Amino acid sequence: TGCEQVIIVSGTDYAYDLRAWREHPLEDENILYSAHIFPNRHGTAELSKNAEDLPVIVTEWGYIAQDEPAAQRYLIGARETYAVPMLTVMREKKIGWIACWYDDGWEPPMLRKDGEGWTDWGEFVLDALE
Repeated sequence: TGCEQVIIVSGTDYAYDLRAWREHPLEDENILYSAHIFPNRHGTAELSKNAEDLPVIVTEWGYIAQDEPAAQRYLIGARETYAVPMLTVMREKKIGWIACWYDDGWEPPMLRKDGEGWTDWGEFVLDALE
């Protein structure tokens, strides 16, 4: 329509699956494709493949450590097996990212309940931003 700002377009399957956009990318220079990647639903291989063909940003990612309470079981993950590999791929492929959530209620939270310190995920994000 002639807009000049970046338009963020997500994939299917809760914004994870970008295959349709790889096969039929939008013809516009201002498109950025958004993916949501979580520990027990997705992996880094598909993200890496998407980034070969598309400009990608990860607009949701994060985990809840095994010893922390979680209502959403698909978020259970670990720094070593999920967060470190994700960050490595995003850095190698120059993929921008937005971490979930600077909150103590939305999952995966970066803050412990009542703001009493950081979750393991929150500590990981702080370290990654340094």
